[in-house]
Parts: sequence; C-alpha cells; structure tokens
Amino acid sequence: MLSPGPENEERDRDLKLKLYSRYGVREYWLINPLRRQVDFYERAANGIFQRIELENGQLCSRVLSPFCFRPEILWNNTAQLDDDDYVRALVDAMLKE
Repeated sequence: MLSPGPENEERDRDLKLKLYSRYGVREYWLINPLRRQVDFYERAANGIFQRIELENGQLCSRVLSPFCFRPEILWNNTAQLDDDDYVRALVDAMLKE
C-alpha cells in the first residue's frame, strides 16, 4: 500500500524501490487505492526491479507462487475486507486458480 501523500508516494516509488533492491528483496508491490492502480516489481538478476505485467488479466507473484489475483478484486466489495473470514476465503480462492 502506498503511503498517503505525494511526498510519500515519491519515496515509495523511488527510494524504497532502490533500497529494497540493494538489500535483496525479490518482489515489491505498490497498491494505490485512490488511483485503483497496482504495480508489481520483480528484482532481476542485475539487481534492478522490473515491472511484472498482467498475465491473462492477473498479477502473479513469482515469489509466492501460485499466488495470482485480478487487481479489480481490490476495488470490489471493499467493506468486506474488514471481515477476516471473507479475506481468508478470498485468498483460498486465489490460490486455487
């Protein structure tokens, strides 16, 4: 989740990306609920993060395989995300796809 505020968004997209790359983080996800935007990055062999593109309308983690999801699910039924049972069922369903 992006930190709120333009200065924090810049930090999340630039400074943190470089810092995480330096320390070997393999994937970095940025979720912007205001813009309804999700960006996944994967650390390449050269140590630089590269964006992971949608595959058949889904974002798929290469670190948490077989975790895949359709980004639009984040913007649907957001009130239900406060319900732990709903979230568990949602994750279970994503892992079965």
